[in-house]
Amino acid sequence: GKTTLVTAFEHLFESEGLNCVSMSLDDFYLTRGEQVALAESNASNRLLQVRGNAGTHDVPLAVDLINQVKTRGSSQVKVPSYDKTAFEGKGDRHKEDKWRTYDAKKVDVVLYEGWMQGFTAVDPEGERASGLSREMSEINAILGHNGYSDMWRLMDVWLVIQVKQLDCIFKWRLQAETAMKAAYGQDKGMSDEEVKAFVESYIPAYETYLPDLYTPALHQ
Repeated sequence: GKTTLVTAFEHLFESEGLNCVSMSLDDFYLTRGEQVALAESNASNRLLQVRGNAGTHDVPLAVDLINQVKTRGSSQVKVPSYDKTAFEGKGDRHKEDKWRTYDAKKVDVVLYEGWMQGFTAVDPEGERASGLSREMSEINAILGHNGYSDMWRLMDVWLVIQVKQLDCIFKWRLQAETAMKAAYGQDKGMSDEEVKAFVESYIPAYETYLPDLYTPALHQ
């Protein structure tokens, strides 16, 4: 998966004498309190009841950090960390004392991975948007107006892992959740039923945005 590939790149860059910082879109999920508030204010949208979709990330925090590294404008940058074991698998951002610290002036490469990197809102007036559910229309509006496109524009190179079928996503998430509970305790993750519901909240976005992401001509 993407995390395994990032780890391989870290070793590769290190062997070339380059300083590498890796981070994930997951690192920028809202805090548990912020996620609860988002869910409550969008109670009719099941796609915003759990972390994952556009709207559940602190995009300004991510953009600020990336800019600090790219411009080397700060001698020290702190990369947040997200604890997926917190609140029985619902997750929460770690306190700052568990964030990773880097000297921005010494960073050569930043690897930034995530499940929805590069997702771009479809034209709300276009034909494709007319087929979106109300819930996905709200996600599409957030994706188009909450700074995600500005964040994508900060990337210099893209590497997209293309999957043939979406049914593998549930298997991967279930494997990860099982491993996490084995390592940290059965109360530190979601049940199989909760994992299924969790993954199902991602599928509409995959179906909406992957076609464009997988079309090279749109990214030249």
